[in-house]
Amino acid sequence: MLKTAELLLSTLISLTIATPVIFAQAIAIDTTQTLKKITIVSSNNTLLEDGYKHLLIPKTIDDADYRKLKKYVLNKTDLRMFSDPEIIVKALEWVSMQWEHDSFNEPPKNATSYDILRNAAKGQRYRCVEYGKVLSDLLLSLGYVSRTVGLKNIDAAYGGLGMGHVASEVWSDSLQKWIFVDPQFGIYAKHGEEFINFYEMYQLKQAGKFNEIRFIPTDTYLKLHHTTQAKEAEDYRVFIEKQFGYIDTAYVLDDGDSVSATLPLEGKQSYLTFQGLPGKDIVFTHKLSDLYFSINKTLIVFEYQHYDKTIFKKLYESNAIQNDQTYMNAMPLFAAKPNFKLKFENNMPWFDHYQAKIDDGAWTAIKGHTFDWNLHEGGNIIAVRSVNKAGLSGMTTAMEIAYE
Repeated sequence: MLKTAELLLSTLISLTIATPVIFAQAIAIDTTQTLKKITIVSSNNTLLEDGYKHLLIPKTIDDADYRKLKKYVLNKTDLRMFSDPEIIVKALEWVSMQWEHDSFNEPPKNATSYDILRNAAKGQRYRCVEYGKVLSDLLLSLGYVSRTVGLKNIDAAYGGLGMGHVASEVWSDSLQKWIFVDPQFGIYAKHGEEFINFYEMYQLKQAGKFNEIRFIPTDTYLKLHHTTQAKEAEDYRVFIEKQFGYIDTAYVLDDGDSVSATLPLEGKQSYLTFQGLPGKDIVFTHKLSDLYFSINKTLIVFEYQHYDKTIFKKLYESNAIQNDQTYMNAMPLFAAKPNFKLKFENNMPWFDHYQAKIDDGAWTAIKGHTFDWNLHEGGNIIAVRSVNKAGLSGMTTAMEIAYE
């Protein structure tokens, strides 16, 4: 018994116990020792949504068609001087001026956005579909995740002409949301000072607040069409109000095929036709998250390292821990120390690397997907973000952790 006690005493001394531990049949724990706790003060670190896997976007940011499109546009207007969300508005403005709308003229089946712009420069006119495609592809070429969205009237299945419209939605990292832009009309939408997406417009409409939405045409569009902001905004309000039956966007299935994922809004009936014509690959969903999900986020997973798992066992076997009270008294001896190996995950298309910032330090590039972080006494802050191959950083995951 004496040898066992000596061995345990030696072990406890090696843990830098400030006050000697007194032995009886069980170890008497010093109740004056201070327990340092690891406490999360604030955090936006949550599980990642996987909707990005179903986006119909180029697999690589270096896609040849997108490189050609990017070069063509940037030779005419340098969008790179702007940041998110202003760059989205500037791209909207530029695309809206490239041709006059034509409801029936379609480009050749395999025409790229570069082809459409070249043809438009020669006088060709195109539909709302092409406005949405060109704007979305342009923003994709610059590293911003964008998609076209189909907006449908409640009578889309067998109604007459004008039962649908195509616009775009773009993911804004600075705003941490999808925002709606309509390049045919050079218009974006706000509620108060906040950019909004089409689903948020629907929610406002349902709440009787549709007239609170600010439809904002770009200045260049107004000059080109010799009109006023008030007139364009009101005309657009009347136009778009009819298209809140359904919203759809391309959704890539696990086998690589894409379908038109359709979310009913005011419309309640599923359909397989559009204006009496055959519909294509229409699939309905009632899950908002199938269309509206967050991307470009980073997840931090904490793993403890350099922790001696035998400490608690030795205390327990020596009868030093017999009940809740002695457990609490002994906790300073075996409590976790804040020495972490962090593991990072992300849901960023075209991911390149991570960046981390500790306390008030600078952003530093991280090699690989792990990072060692040992907390100091007091408050500790870590911020992590993902960066894509276009050099654009995603949403910041930040945690404040106290060790005291």
